[in-house]
Amino acid sequence: MAAVLAVYAFMVHQRGMVIVLATTITILIIASRRKGRISIISYMSTLVLGLLIDMYISKWQKMYVYASAVLEHNTLADFLQPEIYQKMFTLKGIEAVITPFAGWNYNCTCSTFGLAVVGLCLMLGTVVRFVKDKEHKEVEEIIVIQGSVCFLGSLVLGLLFFFQSSYGYLHGTQVNRCDHLLFGRYVESSVPMLFYYALIKMHRKYENRKVLNIAWILYASMFIIVSVRILSLMRNVNCYVHSLISMNMFMNTTSVTKTLDTIPNYTSALFLFGIVSMALSLLIKIIYKNKMKSVYLLIGTFFVYNAQYYLSDGKIQQSCGFTNKLAVNKK
Repeated sequence: MAAVLAVYAFMVHQRGMVIVLATTITILIIASRRKGRISIISYMSTLVLGLLIDMYISKWQKMYVYASAVLEHNTLADFLQPEIYQKMFTLKGIEAVITPFAGWNYNCTCSTFGLAVVGLCLMLGTVVRFVKDKEHKEVEEIIVIQGSVCFLGSLVLGLLFFFQSSYGYLHGTQVNRCDHLLFGRYVESSVPMLFYYALIKMHRKYENRKVLNIAWILYASMFIIVSVRILSLMRNVNCYVHSLISMNMFMNTTSVTKTLDTIPNYTSALFLFGIVSMALSLLIKIIYKNKMKSVYLLIGTFFVYNAQYYLSDGKIQQSCGFTNKLAVNKK
C-alpha cells in the first residue's frame, strides 16, 4: 500500500517524486532496523510496476489527449541542465541558493508561529537518537523519517527548480515575482507533519528545552536575514498576490486587480506579521513549560482568527485579485 500511494502522489504531480524517495528511504531504514517486518521485494516490485504503469499512461495521455505536445516547464530535463550546476557553485550561485533557502524556511516558520522549525529540530534530534539507540517505537520512526525527508526533499527540489529565476532576480536580469523569495507552496504540504510533531513532543518538557532554544534562535536568525536582506529586495516588485496568503493579515490588497500585481505595503506588511509571529513564538516558548493547554488555546484562537479574517469581507478574493477585477468588468 505504501508503494501504491507513493506512485499515486507521483502520478498526480512530478514533485511527488519527493514522496516516492521519502517513502522508499523510510521503508529501507525500517526494514534494516526491524528484520522481517517489511518485505523489500514486495515493496520494490510494486513500486517499479506502478512507475512503469505511470510512464505508459503518461505517454498515452500526451499522445492522444494533448496531441503530442511537449512540456516546456517543470520537466525532468530542467534539472539536468549543466548550466544550473556551473552557476550554482559560484559566489553568485551560492547567494541564489541561500537567499530563498532562508526565505522559504522563514515562510514555513513564520506562518506556524515558530512551530515548524521546532518540529524539524525535534525530528532531526530524534533521528540522531535512533541511530544511537534502536529501542524506539516504530510509529515514531516512520513519522520522523518520513516527515523530515519529505520537508527537506521538497525544499531542495523546489530550490533547484527555482534556481534560475532566483539567480536572475538577485543579479538584475529577471526582477519579477518577488514572492518566489519567500515562497512556501512547494514545501507547505510537508509542514503539517512538522507542526503536528512539535505539538505532541512539547509535552516532554525536560527533553525539549534545548531544542526549543535552538529552534527559537534559528527563527530569530531567519527573521533578521529576511528583514535586513530579503524584504529590501522585494520592495515595489510584482508578485502573485495569493502566494503568501498565510502571512496576508496586514497587506493592503484593495488596489489589486489581477493575480500578478504589486501590493503597495507588501514588505512592511510581511515585516509586521513577522513581529506578531515572533511575539507569539516567544510567548509559547515561555508558557509551554507549565501551561501546555494554554499554548493549544493560543494557537487555535489565532488560527481561527486568521481563517475568519480571510473568509470575511472578501479578503480571499482580494488577495487573489478577484474582487476588483469583477468590479472593473461590471463597469
